[in-house]
Amino acid sequence: MKRISMSLLLACLLLSVGCATGKQKVKTVTPVSLEETLASASSGRVHRVTNFYIPERILPIEAINEKQLEHLYSGSVTIANFQRSNLLDALLENLKQSSMEPKQNVSEDYRWGCVFFDVYGNRLLSLYFTAGGSGRVNDATVTTDGHFLNFLRDEFQWLTKNW
Repeated sequence: MKRISMSLLLACLLLSVGCATGKQKVKTVTPVSLEETLASASSGRVHRVTNFYIPERILPIEAINEKQLEHLYSGSVTIANFQRSNLLDALLENLKQSSMEPKQNVSEDYRWGCVFFDVYGNRLLSLYFTAGGSGRVNDATVTTDGHFLNFLRDEFQWLTKNW
């Protein structure tokens, strides 16, 4: 399986339609590229980042979708004033180094979420990951190399130890 860079992924996402999986509707991918979002983070557009977590060892009756993850999480951490955070450079660099490719019919039992917001509370970018590393970027399902997920696991391992 060939891995592609984030910029190629986003080009594909902008030209494609979101995946229809499970009970979800087919959606057009929001025309906001990850590169633009990352550039806006440097210019101060990303104001807040919230990470959500549900333990990977818990086996639910049904897969946990992104909306359930944001409401039923076991732990979350919000980085307010992200532009002044010590995690700004590390988080964005790890996201840039991640390899993702659009793919239909991937598992959607999400255990990690990372959502970027602007100063007005508008969602700029939503990333969700399964324990196996597949995920969702905004409205499109993807497979990943697990790089960003491993960064979240390492950086927020204290969150996982409490649950």
